[in-house]
Amino acid sequence: LRSQHPEQRVLIYPAGDIGEMTVRWLAANPNPVYQPVGFLDDDPFMAGRKIHGVEVLGGLDQLDEILQRSEAEGVIIAGVDKNSPSWETLRAAAQQRQCWVRSLRLDFEVVE
Repeated sequence: LRSQHPEQRVLIYPAGDIGEMTVRWLAANPNPVYQPVGFLDDDPFMAGRKIHGVEVLGGLDQLDEILQRSEAEGVIIAGVDKNSPSWETLRAAAQQRQCWVRSLRLDFEVVE
């Protein structure tokens, strides 16, 4: 059963292993909320590659252009420390474009 609401167009940062896991996790959701429309990654050798059909569109230095071109409604940051410079760069650029930013944290929790 699919959701009645259209999926929100999102960018995922970074690509690599954690970005790939993020796309798989989003695709496995029986009621998808997000449609990945591209990856952001600062590694120039990643640009143009596709991961599960989602293209790496460029790095943070091209963020404003990528946000505009992709018509993304939000950015999912996966596994990046909130104190890193890239976090603030993403947050500020997304805010200017009126996009939301969400953090996906993959973590282990101790079970008592």
